[in-house]
Amino acid sequence: MNSHEALTVTRAFVDSITDDVATLIFGDRLARVPRSLLPDGVGEGSWVELTIREIAEPPDVAAQRRRRKALTTDDDGGDFEL
Repeated sequence: MNSHEALTVTRAFVDSITDDVATLIFGDRLARVPRSLLPDGVGEGSWVELTIREIAEPPDVAAQRRRRKALTTDDDGGDFEL
């Protein structure tokens, strides 16, 4: 990585937090993220700023690919019951 990396900075509104999932609003779009990604003290009604940048491939990427494949192998895309 070098000092000329492109960064994307955006703001989001924390609409709700249910269990361990936070719902963020970006303009007219929603995103659900793990609550653990938010800084301590952030709650419903807060605004957050997110910085996104491309990084080098992590060393365990092969293991992650195998896990994603295993998770989707038996998924028929249909409804599920809890």
